[in-house]
Amino acid sequence: MIKINYIKAVLIYSWFVALIAFTIVSCGQYQNNEYGKDLADVQNGENIDRKNHQQYAPFLLNAAEFHMKEIFLGQLAQTNGNLDFVKEIGKEMETEHTKALKSLKELSDKKLFMLPPSPTQNSQEAINNFTQKMPADFDKDYCKVIVTEHKDAISLFEKASKESTDEDVKAWATSQLPVLKANLEHATFCKDKCEKTNG
Repeated sequence: MIKINYIKAVLIYSWFVALIAFTIVSCGQYQNNEYGKDLADVQNGENIDRKNHQQYAPFLLNAAEFHMKEIFLGQLAQTNGNLDFVKEIGKEMETEHTKALKSLKELSDKKLFMLPPSPTQNSQEAINNFTQKMPADFDKDYCKVIVTEHKDAISLFEKASKESTDEDVKAWATSQLPVLKANLEHATFCKDKCEKTNG
């Protein structure tokens, strides 16, 4: 009887451990893309009235998405780029946007606002498209897309710096504009040089 009970206990314990492991793995698989963004939305939604998140939530989420995408693309430029100056721009973008994302995380923590842990599915698909391109195509396309995205980001940040009713968010957006504009200048240089090099 004791032996049977012992076997039952071992089986129950093994099943319980397996269930926990499965749950952890399953959760880990979904801590990205749209699930991560949805999780942040739910978490923020619980505090939306108490913390008045709604007026700056879109800006913080879009800023995080932008920086994460630029980091990934910068990394790809360093490995997939065919021209040295493209690789250099990629390293610069990775460094600058990593700093900016860290700064944004500090702001979001202060506001008790949860950022998504990774890019959404649409951004990830855009990133994946770059990995499928030949090196000769990658250089020009990379520089072209970061020019467009930095122009859009500058418009987004300028709007927040002027219209945000939250002083912390407004100040942060304003502080980021000089770096974004410098990044745009470098991205434009990269784009122009790629066009001259490739003809």
